[in-house]
Amino acid sequence: MEKSKLFHSDRSPYVRKVMATLHEVNLLESVEIVSVRTNPLGVVDDLVGVSPLGKIPTLILADGTAIFDSRVICSYFNAVGKSDLYLASKSLEWSIKTAEANFDGILDAALLMVYENRFRDKEHQSYEWLENLWRKIERTLDYYNNKPAEIISGRLNMAQIALGCALGYLDYRHDNRGWRKKNRYLRDWFSEFSERPSMINTGPRSD
Repeated sequence: MEKSKLFHSDRSPYVRKVMATLHEVNLLESVEIVSVRTNPLGVVDDLVGVSPLGKIPTLILADGTAIFDSRVICSYFNAVGKSDLYLASKSLEWSIKTAEANFDGILDAALLMVYENRFRDKEHQSYEWLENLWRKIERTLDYYNNKPAEIISGRLNMAQIALGCALGYLDYRHDNRGWRKKNRYLRDWFSEFSERPSMINTGPRSD
């Protein structure tokens, strides 16, 4: 049986979310990993023709159908693996999807901060812009730190995978910001969640 192809970068937190999901739904062996070097300043040659936005992760099914972004891919694997990572059986699907979108929003803001520092000359960087991005992250962490509810404290779901990858990326790229200081619940939760094999096996490599 022909495998799907997943365009992959081991530094992408969105790719990590998909890989962690593959581990959790036991579909890792059904996917061929295609490593690409991402380029935020242009289109990656390997993605031309399969992803018009040049986004990773992009999943190419055996019939040539392209699926992206990470939320769509994770939803696809949840369905194929006959899993319940959106807790539809408990009528929590929309809450889980909303939380997942919020945690992906943390990644969006954190990645923009990386790009601002990496690709803009120091004299042209905007301190206000960077701090505004970080405040978005802080507000989201504060919200879920103080309202963990069943989404975070209950059984494994897609929001938890997204949160684990988001917090892992903050450690990887923004450790100096010290997100744990004001978020003790999330700190303790992440310490335990990080011990899952799906998280251990998908961590970003060092630069």
